[in-house]
Amino acid sequence: MTIWSIDLSDNVMNRIVVAKALLMGLPNVLSYSLLICCCVYILYRCFTTKMYFNKHVNIILRPHQEEHVRWVFKKSKTPLTYEELTEKPKLTFIQHMHNEKKLRLFTNFPFFKYPTKILAMVCVQIGVVYWMGTLLTFSTIKIAYECYHLAETFVSIDYNHIIIFSVCGAIGLFTAITNSFIHIFVATRNYRYHLLKIYQGEKEFAVKFEESSQFLLTSSMIYPGYQMSFLVWGCAIAFGFVFLLLLFIVETFYLLAIEDLLKDMLLNIVQVLSFPVTTIILFYLQMLLSKKVLLQEKMKVSDKHPPLNINNRKLFELINYYSLFTNMAVGLATCLLRIILSTFFGVFAVGRLDKSVFTRDRETFDRGYKSYLSMLLVDNAHNNPSMRVFAHLLWTRVLSRRLRQRRPTESFNDKSPLTSSTQNKRKSNTDSTSLDSPMSNPWTFCEYVEEFRLSNKSRKRWFLAYTLMNNMELRKLRKHELARSLKSEHQPKTSSLESSSIKEEEST
Repeated sequence: MTIWSIDLSDNVMNRIVVAKALLMGLPNVLSYSLLICCCVYILYRCFTTKMYFNKHVNIILRPHQEEHVRWVFKKSKTPLTYEELTEKPKLTFIQHMHNEKKLRLFTNFPFFKYPTKILAMVCVQIGVVYWMGTLLTFSTIKIAYECYHLAETFVSIDYNHIIIFSVCGAIGLFTAITNSFIHIFVATRNYRYHLLKIYQGEKEFAVKFEESSQFLLTSSMIYPGYQMSFLVWGCAIAFGFVFLLLLFIVETFYLLAIEDLLKDMLLNIVQVLSFPVTTIILFYLQMLLSKKVLLQEKMKVSDKHPPLNINNRKLFELINYYSLFTNMAVGLATCLLRIILSTFFGVFAVGRLDKSVFTRDRETFDRGYKSYLSMLLVDNAHNNPSMRVFAHLLWTRVLSRRLRQRRPTESFNDKSPLTSSTQNKRKSNTDSTSLDSPMSNPWTFCEYVEEFRLSNKSRKRWFLAYTLMNNMELRKLRKHELARSLKSEHQPKTSSLESSSIKEEEST
């Protein structure tokens, strides 16, 4: 690899090529260094613990999945007091996440752990963005240098054009890379947000499409490749859009300033912008008229908005009829604004797969978005914490029976948590490999539950929940619903009794 040796006698283009090769090879060097460090650490741990093979058994349940189920049980406790039963239902945790973007993006939860596939995808995406940024940077530098060399050698070119070209390229490159990193971060956090919603049974955010199981599984396998390809295209399109737009605007103003036509151009721009400004003023005048004249007043002083009731219907119909042409002008400006904003957001959202760039009823045509939803459904089908805990309880009970049959004289009274990592931290780095050692003890990695008698209370609750799920009409007969209905019926009765007592006092 002679490319790694830099010769000071080379020309500028050769130095650019060498610098490009160095920067393009930097991620490979870092990756290999990280792998070597991991291998050295594993070898060091094997020598210190004197364990040269993995004795772990495949664990069905992970610690964060157990914590998730405990958290769900903690959040789903029903209120006991009459006031708590009759008050308005509180927002769930998922609804809080939906309302607060900070809670969705910047908060870590101990009951959720990102899969290795998602973390590996994030690392690869960062490398792809770095590769794209390096490639676009050196391409811009090469084109600028070629223009500079051409201006010095053959033709006379204004050097300000080269400066404008370089600055616009730098701004476009910075915007594209920043947009790509934001997409990586937001998509990773939205994956957690959407998966938690699916765990809770909320799938309203996803488009409803009926596909076969093989299609969903195939789409979930395609998703990582789609994500990388969409990210590359999104970075390239964002760079080209910002670069060409800035270059067109700046070059236009620069050429007009040279020809002393900038003042006339600014006057024309002001005249053109006067039309949308006038439409915006007309729109807010209509809002003021609706608030002061057409709508009824607030029912209470504490109300945030007045009720949606028209105070004067004839005046409303009259204004609605005669403002037709005014609203047409407002619509022209609004349509133009819609085109501009849809183009802007569409260009910068090409690399995202967690959100579709199509409308709600056309999301099924977005293959990338469907692959993202398919991956979520597959992950929910195989890694749902409630399903994992249930399967773990069944498996550990069967395993405990088998071990009791093999060793009937021993007593198993381990009432520790489900997973080994949630127990008290055991010394896994011991030197001995006897039966008392945690590394050789099968209960360290294959946990079990002691045989227990089914509680009649739990059994009745299970049948009650199953009955209420299949009989919606019976929910109204529950004591919670009856308490609410009694409270709503109790309030008007008390008011009538108070009015009758007042009348009796006035008559006496």
